Amino acid sequence: MKIKPLVAVSIACLLTASCSQQAFSNKSTAQKTYPSANVRFTCLEGYDKEADKRLPTTYAFTGGQKRAIIRWSTEYFSGSDWDPKSRCEEVSPRFQMAYDNKNLNFITNGTMNNQPVICTALEDGGPCADLLITLRPTDNGLELATELGQVLNGRSTGPMRHSSGNSQVYIQVDIDEFIRNAPVE
Repeated sequence: MKIKPLVAVSIACLLTASCSQQAFSNKSTAQKTYPSANVRFTCLEGYDKEADKRLPTTYAFTGGQKRAIIRWSTEYFSGSDWDPKSRCEEVSPRFQMAYDNKNLNFITNGTMNNQPVICTALEDGGPCADLLITLRPTDNGLELATELGQVLNGRSTGPMRHSSGNSQVYIQVDIDEFIRNAPVE
């Protein structure tokens, strides 16, 4: 009679493996089905070890945990009333909107309204779809988009820092992987 529990465990393992394999095989598609976890992007203050102070930070919240995406420290835009806190409060809802619209699968650097930006693209090689971050003219958009892609793909040990070329890069983002593996603060 001990066979029944073993069969149940085996079936559960097979179902889990099947589901995991299906989720893995869907990673390369542009239109993703996000997990049922309720992900919320918001701006809060977070401790920055490098600066040894609290800075406005764009976070992704899910399952009662927060994961830092961007620490805002540049004062470059402050002259136009866009201090780090204001930028964080403006950009965090953009991430939310892109996530809610399932458009956070590809990020790229580009130009919108003659400004360098990091934005979403609907496909690899596609034009900017949703604005995420306006950059300074002196920022290296390629470098910052790559860094953000590393953060969102769980390959970074911390958030992107927006602190102090015309190349373009496309990074496929697996936000599910980020939610599962990014450091929790």
